[in-house]
Amino acid sequence: MPVRICRKCHQSTETNAGDCPACGAKLTQSSLSSQLFMAGAVGAVGLVFILGLSWAITSYNPTVSSADREAHAAKLRSNLSTEALINCEDFVRQRLKAPASAKFGHAGLSDEAAHAQPDSSYRVSGWVDAINGYGAQLRSDYVCVVRTDGDSRWQLVSLTVR
Repeated sequence: MPVRICRKCHQSTETNAGDCPACGAKLTQSSLSSQLFMAGAVGAVGLVFILGLSWAITSYNPTVSSADREAHAAKLRSNLSTEALINCEDFVRQRLKAPASAKFGHAGLSDEAAHAQPDSSYRVSGWVDAINGYGAQLRSDYVCVVRTDGDSRWQLVSLTVR
């Protein structure tokens, strides 16, 4: 005999009758097996979701490989080298008679112009073409050593302009 569920009182009953023996409402034609199938399908979808979520959480690896760590450190050094170069140019510019006329040059790329020193300072070498006090454009070589305090403030350690 099929098991039927009353939509009104939600009682299950084993009957062939068309009406619920508890409340008298019309019984649905769905059997318990179809309702169990639907509950199982919803449960299976939920299980797949939970398994997928747990796989995503456990497969996430926050550790960084040594190659990635070294690449990140090189990028940071490159950024600091560029900042050191820019700050050295500013320090040189402060010593010029016509700072707006300054055009800077270096032997290579900016990363090659600023060299990290063992004491956490940076040594920058290059040249500057600028107008002197008499109106003549001159090229002067410079060597600048700067150090950062970690808060984006750079200090001039030494500056030699020839």
